[in-house]
Amino acid sequence: MAEKGQKIYTFLDKYFHAFLGSVYVLTLGLIQGKNRTRLAKIASEFGWKDPRRSEPTRIPIIDPMQYFLGDDPVYMRDPISDDGNVSLLELLVINTLIKRKNPVTLFEVGTFDGRTALNMAANTSPDAKIYTLDLPSEKIVEARQNPLGDAKFVGKALIGYKFKNSSYGKKITQLEGDSATFNFKPYEKSMDFIFVDGAHSYSYVSSDTTHSLDMLREGGVVIWHDYGHICRGVTVFLNELYATGGIFKKLRWVRGTTLVILASDHILKNNS
Repeated sequence: MAEKGQKIYTFLDKYFHAFLGSVYVLTLGLIQGKNRTRLAKIASEFGWKDPRRSEPTRIPIIDPMQYFLGDDPVYMRDPISDDGNVSLLELLVINTLIKRKNPVTLFEVGTFDGRTALNMAANTSPDAKIYTLDLPSEKIVEARQNPLGDAKFVGKALIGYKFKNSSYGKKITQLEGDSATFNFKPYEKSMDFIFVDGAHSYSYVSSDTTHSLDMLREGGVVIWHDYGHICRGVTVFLNELYATGGIFKKLRWVRGTTLVILASDHILKNNS
């Protein structure tokens, strides 16, 4: 009887906090941007789609259970994700592809807190070199004021802090600059693996992709983050890229993630 009473108390306590929290989020809490984000998430659970971001997905889907959950030995560093990081499944996919490709030179557009670069370093050979690009500090305020940008994430975390004091830091070079104006020429035709996760507007994704393809060696791998219903600019651009045909017919969207991959069949194939 006492156990039943405890369960009822626990439920009522949870209900009370959820009710008060919901009232706050729907009234005074709307002043805070993070609560407007929560409101959007709640609405999306009940079928609402943001018309500014909604875009049909057209890239063929592959199943991660079939392609990425094999016998590839990968190292997962800092597995718990924060808002703005790739998910644990996305991290597993990235690390698995790195292990299969065994790249010597890697480039990341969009460092954020350095979690993905840290994992890149952990899963590459000792002589591998990772370059990661993000905005310099003087550009952060300007970027946060851009209504078409990623104000929610810009400046949220100390850039690259997750790898700077790690044993893998010596393999990683932090580059500073706006990817729209950064000089990529020194890196042309020299990268085996590229991860595109910078600004998410159509113009930036288009520019970042052009530079990434210029940097890519033959047979290299490119991964884009945030494809799907959450980022319209990314989704529209990658849909258009897929429609151009040629090598871009090889683009694949990994189910349960926001990752789109451009890689040769033998790299994608799970040989377990």
